[in-house]
Amino acid sequence: MGFMESVKSGLNNWSNFQGRSRRSAFWYWVLFAVAVGLVARFVDGMLFGTGLIALLAGLAMMVPGIAIAIRRIHDGGRSAWWLLIAFIPVIGWLALLMSSTAKKAPMPMVQTQRKWLRLKKADHAVLILQH
Repeated sequence: MGFMESVKSGLNNWSNFQGRSRRSAFWYWVLFAVAVGLVARFVDGMLFGTGLIALLAGLAMMVPGIAIAIRRIHDGGRSAWWLLIAFIPVIGWLALLMSSTAKKAPMPMVQTQRKWLRLKKADHAVLILQH
């Protein structure tokens, strides 16, 4: 997934807190958010010097950033509650950094009499066995 596709995906899925997100999509989003923040800070410094534009840009990027971070944590096979570990200084940040760079976790497997079926959500899925 390229840079523009990742940014479009992040903006289009700003309220989607379910599913998974690729590593490239997450890190391109982080790059985009940092660039938006720097540009907003520069423009605000040139025009007003109050920090209002940078604040508004940060608030606009907050919900999509949380959504893509939660989807990235899901891709690592963890619950979204793991995002709260960021409130632990240094150790929590390092743990999130390591989990965001981790490879994709395999999807849960359930064995039936005939074959293995992949489930999207093992805890909420309904498995209908074919006879």
